[in-house]
Amino acid sequence: MQDNESNTAKSSGGHSFNQQLNKLMSQLLTENKIDNFRKEPRYNYPSKKQKQFSPDGEITLLDGRIIIYDNTTTVRHDRLKQKLWDAYGIKEHFKSQDILIQYYVVVPDEMIEKEVKNFLREKAKLNNSEYYSTIDDIITIRELLKIIVN
Repeated sequence: MQDNESNTAKSSGGHSFNQQLNKLMSQLLTENKIDNFRKEPRYNYPSKKQKQFSPDGEITLLDGRIIIYDNTTTVRHDRLKQKLWDAYGIKEHFKSQDILIQYYVVVPDEMIEKEVKNFLREKAKLNNSEYYSTIDDIITIRELLKIIVN
């Protein structure tokens, strides 16, 4: 019973975080700080019809660059493996149109100690030249905002 309650709380927290990011992106769009925002877009692999890759958001910056993001409140290795697959497929989708994108996993600014350790461990992997990843970085909301504004 306790696991079920814990899973419900985690799901609620994830949904709330997703809503927070959607609201923030909509606000940036209204303030003309970004050119476009699409929540939960879907993409197909080049030459395939099925739209099987689904991140949490697509942001078009004022200079035309595209940022795709997936958000998560838990930075576990198995969770990131799922996001790596989406990042790969989405980058291939855009590459087939000669468009380079940036793909980020976004985490809350504030995390519990266990999640901070996971975040730092997984982020270090991405920065290791011997590790292959289609995710450009794992960043906080604050870091995402800096990328958008700069």
